Amino acid sequence: MLERIKPFYDAPSDVDQTTLFELENATISQNGKTRDGRLRIIQDWASMITRIEFWFDTKQPPDFSFGEAKLTAKKLRDPIILDIAVIAADAVRGAITKPVDIGTDYPLDRVTFHLPNFSEFVTSDNYEETYKEGDEEVKYHWSQVVLTDGEWQITIQSRPAVTYFARKTLANRPVRFTAIGDIRRCNGQKFERAKVIPIIESLRIFLSFAEAEWLPPLFIVGSNAVAERSWQRFTAFRPSTPWHIGGWLDEYHGEHLALAYPGFCRLWEKLDWRTPIIQAVTWLIEASKRHENLEGAVALCQIPLEMLAWLVFVEDQSIIDGDEFDKLNAANKLKLLLHHCGIAADIPPRLQALTKIAQASKPARSGPHLIVEIRNGIIHPKTIKRATFDGWLDTHNVTAQQVMQETVCLFIWYITLVLLRLMDYRGEYANRLIPQAPGTVEKVPWS
Repeated sequence: MLERIKPFYDAPSDVDQTTLFELENATISQNGKTRDGRLRIIQDWASMITRIEFWFDTKQPPDFSFGEAKLTAKKLRDPIILDIAVIAADAVRGAITKPVDIGTDYPLDRVTFHLPNFSEFVTSDNYEETYKEGDEEVKYHWSQVVLTDGEWQITIQSRPAVTYFARKTLANRPVRFTAIGDIRRCNGQKFERAKVIPIIESLRIFLSFAEAEWLPPLFIVGSNAVAERSWQRFTAFRPSTPWHIGGWLDEYHGEHLALAYPGFCRLWEKLDWRTPIIQAVTWLIEASKRHENLEGAVALCQIPLEMLAWLVFVEDQSIIDGDEFDKLNAANKLKLLLHHCGIAADIPPRLQALTKIAQASKPARSGPHLIVEIRNGIIHPKTIKRATFDGWLDTHNVTAQQVMQETVCLFIWYITLVLLRLMDYRGEYANRLIPQAPGTVEKVPWS
């Protein structure tokens, strides 16, 4: 039996907040003004906001204003930035907006992180355990996936809701730590915390892309032989709530993460690609969440595809001159990108409303041309564009809801596949164009 990774934190079902860190003899400073007092870092579990309170030692009226202030103490290696949002007679309060590092800078053996609302994935590495709760024995399964880039090894283990405590938390809280992971060097050598911080950030983007939900590694704890909590990091990142499974990763095929990770790392190593990858994943997640605002999702989705097309053809591979690329209309830019990635431009037959509209024209419209035309009909105020869109609804007996929903799905499908192709992923993925049973996967088109 593999060793289970030990969690340092869990979201309690019956406590609204937890004090993560407390320190006397701290100092707050802002614009030349300073006060001494007591520092507290508090986790609010309902909102998943980590906030800071600073209580003054003396009762004199506070002379601070809203905005950033710096917290220091002899026992703090790094200053803490507090964004003051509440000013009282005896304290100031606010949420953290920048990472908070607590502890030493001694070399670490491993770093543990907690994943909120990660799908309870299943892999070929599936293990059975028995949990005793009173007189009752509950058998449950958990899985493990190992990611590596050759230098670092990241192990992620699922945490099924087996115990009464976990089931109660799942029912009462929008967030539960459904997986836990640790990071180590492949060669077993120690490392400084500064080396692992970029790994954690890249992992946040990779896992969020896999599930089309924000999945930040939270409550980072660095351990060594001297102290289990040698270093801790609290961040302002918050998971998506409510959550659902909508990304390319199928929960019954968690091993696909391991297949995709090396290619993601190779792409992430290109510094010019990091910001565009983050932006593309951000737009992907935002579009996936906008089911009640389909017009907004349609407007958003074209942006990352055009950005990725520019990077591929102009900046990264210098296939097309920038001025020539700008002369192409949006539909041709998208069609060129899909062809380059080995993705068919035809509209998938499962999108029935779009298929009706596309096949009515001679020749049939391609996917990029139709969805760009639909987007223009929605966001541009010109009467002729709106009339074209309304005419499709009447002629083909489809609703605006159907057309926009399928347009968003096709845009998201294109973004997902383009990113997977840029990562040179050649395995299987969950095609989310229409709802399918868990476990249903297919090969990527270029494989």
